[in-house]
Amino acid sequence: MTIKVKICGIRNLSSALAAVSAGADFLGFIFVASSPRCIDVTTAFQIVNQLSVKVNTVGVFQNASTTTINSVAFKLNLDYVQLHGQEDNRLIKKIATPVIKTVFPKDNPYQYTHAKYLLLEHFDLEKAAQVNTTQDIFIAGGLTAKNVTAAVFAVKPYAVDVASGVETDGHTDTNKVIQFINQAKNYV
Repeated sequence: MTIKVKICGIRNLSSALAAVSAGADFLGFIFVASSPRCIDVTTAFQIVNQLSVKVNTVGVFQNASTTTINSVAFKLNLDYVQLHGQEDNRLIKKIATPVIKTVFPKDNPYQYTHAKYLLLEHFDLEKAAQVNTTQDIFIAGGLTAKNVTAAVFAVKPYAVDVASGVETDGHTDTNKVIQFINQAKNYV
């Protein structure tokens, strides 16, 4: 099975098109005001509507209301919603779009039974490899083209997720995106 790749922190059309052209399977749009990669809904809408190739779109939220999450997901016709805060199963059940739940090392990954996917953020690779759940797993946190092959080999996740690892001076770097995707998908 080929590893899926999510390029997160998309803020402009050129980055989105470069990621899709390089083989990204998911594009992440961050709707968290405190993030340096935050994008407004109007800009995200313009980007999503200019993509001519089908790619999974993901809206990233942190401790937002279900009303806000569902409204943005509907407006952008998102394929997935990623919850990056203290959201629990009760909230996850109220989200109309399939959920990717971010799990941190201090969390119990087995508690998010209503999420479609789990995203293991900053997990030790050995511990990440031991997570045995019915949900497919994304891994994230500190991944770059230099270490993604080892991470994929150790954990055998469904997907890898990257933002800062494909940036130069805070902006998505097309060459780094291409290198990362090549390393992730050709790890044999």
